[in-house]
Amino acid sequence: MTTLSDKFKITIRIADLPNLSISIKRHEEKAYRDIVDEINRRWEDRKKKVPAEDDKTSMAIIALRFAKQFYDTVMSMKEQQLEQGERQNELNKVLTDFENNIDNILLKIEE
Repeated sequence: MTTLSDKFKITIRIADLPNLSISIKRHEEKAYRDIVDEINRRWEDRKKKVPAEDDKTSMAIIALRFAKQFYDTVMSMKEQQLEQGERQNELNKVLTDFENNIDNILLKIEE
């Protein structure tokens, strides 16, 4: 449960926008600050590469690239989970086959 003391406000500046004040969980501060730094780095790079581009278009492209990066990460995690599930199924089959073989051996000994 998040208590009031677990949250606090930070002030951030993204691109050429006025300062923004947001409430976050204390343990998320570094992540937010790192993300803001990355957005601002991409903003500066974009403005240098395409100085005539309007700010909304620049920010839209930056947002789209962040979304693509997030999508790629999620898809990669899903692939890893699927592969892990497949490996688990293979392991379960091997263990079941092993157990059946042991049972058969034990039954032959009892005969």
